[in-house]
Amino acid sequence: MTRPRKTALLIGAGLMAFAAVTIYIADRPKVLATVCDLGLPNLSRPASIPADVLKCEILGERETITGSIFTSYHGASVFTGKETRPVALYILRGFPRLDQQIEASRKEYCVRGATARLTGWRTQTPGSYGHLGLAKQQFYVESVDDVGPLPQTIVDSIEDRAWCRGLDEFDGY
Repeated sequence: MTRPRKTALLIGAGLMAFAAVTIYIADRPKVLATVCDLGLPNLSRPASIPADVLKCEILGERETITGSIFTSYHGASVFTGKETRPVALYILRGFPRLDQQIEASRKEYCVRGATARLTGWRTQTPGSYGHLGLAKQQFYVESVDDVGPLPQTIVDSIEDRAWCRGLDEFDGY
């Protein structure tokens, strides 16, 4: 191969690499989702999340969020105050302190809720998550760092707590 041809190939390869990196930086979720859709592994998946659970949903960096969690037999979601819609939760394992607070809230206020600081990964892939697809994001919870009761403003907004009496025999309450 002649020297000018080698130089042209190297320049072309360099430009292609530069373009690939630029596209990746500009739209990381779309690039990773495309790679996953082609049958390659999901490169955003942390080791603690099983591949069959995550599929091709692209996750962002590990982060910590704080908010009010509400649960039902339909699933769990968190309101952080930053989003207009809830963020659906995928809780990877049991967290006894969170479970105890949610049960205490159910008994006292007829609402299965708690305030918590959670660490995990938020989806970057657009979609509909949670019950009836109301959430636009899902948060995969790795750890529950702090748990407390629901804020008093939420408790005060629960008008009639008598409606839930007698529901204990139903699954999920």
